[in-house]
Amino acid sequence: RSIDDFKNNHYIAKLLSKIPHYISSIQQQLIESKQEIESKSQELQNQIEYLLDDDDPEDEEIPPIEKALFKNYMGNAYLSLGKYSKAISCFQYAIAVWKRVISMGDNIVSEYDSSLEQQLDITIVNCYIGIGDSYRGSGDYPKAIDNYQKGLSLIGSKAKYVETIICISFKIAEAYSQKGDISSSIATYNETIFFIRNLGMDYGVHLYEAYSNCANQYYKQKE
Repeated sequence: RSIDDFKNNHYIAKLLSKIPHYISSIQQQLIESKQEIESKSQELQNQIEYLLDDDDPEDEEIPPIEKALFKNYMGNAYLSLGKYSKAISCFQYAIAVWKRVISMGDNIVSEYDSSLEQQLDITIVNCYIGIGDSYRGSGDYPKAIDNYQKGLSLIGSKAKYVETIICISFKIAEAYSQKGDISSSIATYNETIFFIRNLGMDYGVHLYEAYSNCANQYYKQKE
């Protein structure tokens, strides 16, 4: 073996001997980065909760529509934080305000925001979806299904809300499955498949997802 080979091998051995140190250093950096991210995440969560609790949508000076929008925002924020009871309370408040706004007549909505007037029905539907997601997150599947169905009943089979109809139908089927009612889950998926098939090829991805999810439920039923 030449002197150059010896030098190269010695250099490689020296590098290899440093690898454990490098790995240990990288692991330590990852741990510190993770701790920093968790700390920042907790700090952000605390700030969000402070802001939510600090603002008062009950203030008489706040217009009804802004109250509803604010409560809807609060509901989604609490839902993302896993604070389901607070989320449900906010969504229910928003629905009550929206219904009161509707009873006041269309002008109050159009004067505030003309685009909102066109989306008012789906805004209320989204509140019911939020309530359903909150109940589902807390494990109360019957109430989740009930609220999903309330939302679905408000839009019926309106063509412009096809995506929302499919989304809610999937949520209902999944909630039935989580509840342990596999037969109802399969029935809901089959109804959704029939609905999607009548829409045409534009919704092929949703149709594939519905068939796939339904097949999984048949598999569960046989277990």
